[in-house]
Amino acid sequence: MSYWKSSTGTGVFVFSGYVAAQFAGPSIILSFGIAGIAACLCGLSYAELSSMIPISGSAYTYTYTSLGEIFAWIVGWDLLLQYICAGATVSVGWSGYVVSLFQRLFNIEAIHAITRPPFRWNETTSSIVKTDGGINLPAICIVFVVTIILLIGVRESLRFNLVIVTIKLCVILLFTGVAFFYVKLDNYKPFIPPNQGTFNQFGVTGMLHASTILFFAYIGFDAVATAAQETKTPEKDVPRGILLSLLLSAVIYILVSIALIGVVCYKNLDVSYPLSLAMEMIGSDRLAVIVDLGIVLSLTGVILVNILAPSRILMTMAQDGLFMPFIAKLHPTFKTPYRATIITGKECSG
Repeated sequence: MSYWKSSTGTGVFVFSGYVAAQFAGPSIILSFGIAGIAACLCGLSYAELSSMIPISGSAYTYTYTSLGEIFAWIVGWDLLLQYICAGATVSVGWSGYVVSLFQRLFNIEAIHAITRPPFRWNETTSSIVKTDGGINLPAICIVFVVTIILLIGVRESLRFNLVIVTIKLCVILLFTGVAFFYVKLDNYKPFIPPNQGTFNQFGVTGMLHASTILFFAYIGFDAVATAAQETKTPEKDVPRGILLSLLLSAVIYILVSIALIGVVCYKNLDVSYPLSLAMEMIGSDRLAVIVDLGIVLSLTGVILVNILAPSRILMTMAQDGLFMPFIAKLHPTFKTPYRATIITGKECSG
């Protein structure tokens, strides 16, 4: 189950700076803790259900067993929508980091027609506007590569993800180890900035609002339960995987946020690359590149989970007769639900 322990919320470092700058300030440290407690309570429920019902499908299977087909069908489609949208979103973020990394390393300007979508959401006007883009080719390519890896088999996916996990944890340890030498205590003052007159802008309410956003950083532990049948002893492995992944995630998030806020004033963190910004402020461009590489690999692991999980849910729904039965067929050589995997990979790529 170590395969899953770092899949939870690894994309959080992309938007944690925005949350600190807009809502919580230094109290984002508490926000991570509050969100972690809520996630642990939810995780305990999943752990209990997974030990009693050690079958693939996660919340879909639990609903099917307890409430019947109608509610299970609704929950199943909700889960498919959640994972596929998350996978598509993270692949776009992956593309942005890779393009930025190439520009920094090789001074190569990206061609917008193949690295940006044709439309985007305008926050100011609350409308969809046209861009100079056409297709996000890097995002499509990473989804294609991850789908192929999942088609080959879970064992191969395990090895691939273990490499990602190892590198990512090394990068996080490197970041926190270096950053703690450059922490400025003044950056933690005021720890809870005064409220700016609206509910979610700083103050205690801003900190609580931030925790509701950061709760999504812990989502991913439920993906452990989607592949319960592919573990040796699911009634033991799945609960342990869920709870250990939440504990490890909480510790990492809090340590990184302490180091990040200590190096960079929260007011300057409204960027898409907060960790590499901290390394730049320390004066180490090389470490900034290493951090960016770690985040790219981290997002790759997130994409893998967001394709694997819905493919197993889709397979289980097909086996239960709530989707076309031929979708559940396993590959004769790799013994993976290749049709379900191809469908989810295609949907994630847009």
